[in-house]
Amino acid sequence: MKLWKIQAGIFWGFFSRQYYHYVTDRRCKRLGSFAWVFVCVALSELILNIKFGLDLFSHTQVSPKKTSLTFNVVVLLFELFFYPRSST
Repeated sequence: MKLWKIQAGIFWGFFSRQYYHYVTDRRCKRLGSFAWVFVCVALSELILNIKFGLDLFSHTQVSPKKTSLTFNVVVLLFELFFYPRSST
């Protein structure tokens, strides 16, 4: 097994633990540092893929179903991260 897979698995464990703690515990006010690092890494990978894969993406035909699914996933993620939680 490659070393990067082991490191990614460990990192994913820290991220998921901190995100779960933030979502389920009402006393938790902030997202943990590993979760923020994961978000930053994911966004930077997205930006790099768009920048350097623009030629590849220009030859791809996207169906309306895929566009709708992508939009729904983006809206869901936005709501998960930025929608204020109730204090009850």
